[in-house]
Amino acid sequence: MKKYVKLYDVTALYPIWFLLLMPNTWIFLIATQFILASFVLLGGLKYMGYDDVSSVWKKSIIWNTLYGFIGYPITCGILFSTQFISETMPKGEWLIENLTIPIATNPYSHLTSAIFIIAVVAFSAFICYIMNRFFSFRKTNLSKAQVNRLSIYLAIITAPYIAMTPSITLYNSIL
Repeated sequence: MKKYVKLYDVTALYPIWFLLLMPNTWIFLIATQFILASFVLLGGLKYMGYDDVSSVWKKSIIWNTLYGFIGYPITCGILFSTQFISETMPKGEWLIENLTIPIATNPYSHLTSAIFIIAVVAFSAFICYIMNRFFSFRKTNLSKAQVNRLSIYLAIITAPYIAMTPSITLYNSIL
């Protein structure tokens, strides 16, 4: 019996190929993450009525940016791993049809891929929350409740939502 190997366009995963082909975009993403984390941190502190905003910002912004940025490689890695699903695996053909191909082109074309990509982004946000909750605000004078609220704000607002962008729209705009 002959084994057939099908090759799929793995480059359709927008964040991965975009960042690998254009390394200078990492600088843009880090700067964007820094600015976004700053807005969220400053806004969250002001919303909670905290007085010493600049001190907390200075002590935690680098860590907030780093932990927020960690979500991008986590998300990309999980989504990229779906491209290695084989037809010979149990339910392999179904997974390729409903998960692998839609994730690489338009995750909203199948319910399975849409749920999967939302779960992956939520997982990355959860990792960001855990990292910020337990490490970012250690050197500040914030209470546990304030740290928890700020960590939730940062996780929700700075999650890697770009991974949810259908890459097919990028291809259609180029072609």
